[in-house]
Amino acid sequence: MPAPGGGVRVEAVRAEGGMLVGAFAEAAFASRTLHLAPGEGLLLYTDGLTEARTADGDMLADTGLTDFLARRPAPVSAGALIDDTVALLDTLPDTERDDVALLALSVPTPDAAPAGITTTAHSAAAPTADVSVGQENPRP
Repeated sequence: MPAPGGGVRVEAVRAEGGMLVGAFAEAAFASRTLHLAPGEGLLLYTDGLTEARTADGDMLADTGLTDFLARRPAPVSAGALIDDTVALLDTLPDTERDDVALLALSVPTPDAAPAGITTTAHSAAAPTADVSVGQENPRP
């Protein structure tokens, strides 16, 4: 959703009481229902993103991520959320970085051309390789 003065409105969404999936046999899970309007997106991420260190040595934290995402242009697409977040990670020092997993969802605007379903994988696990794979699966 566009924010006053440009960029997008970013809102942190937390499900209180969430548990690590697969860690405990008797885990209780929290849920949260969200409704996304056309042009809105949802970015899910692991703590490796917000615990990444900036050049100053500070954690990026929720505040740094929220500030970064708020500067993105509207409308928001899932692919752009992932690409922009990976680009942000690429600007941060690579010292003792935790793994990061990202999942983005978005609702296209009515005037958006049908793009099908796009999946993207990005890995920087090997110090000498940067793998980025994209695959588009057209809708039936």
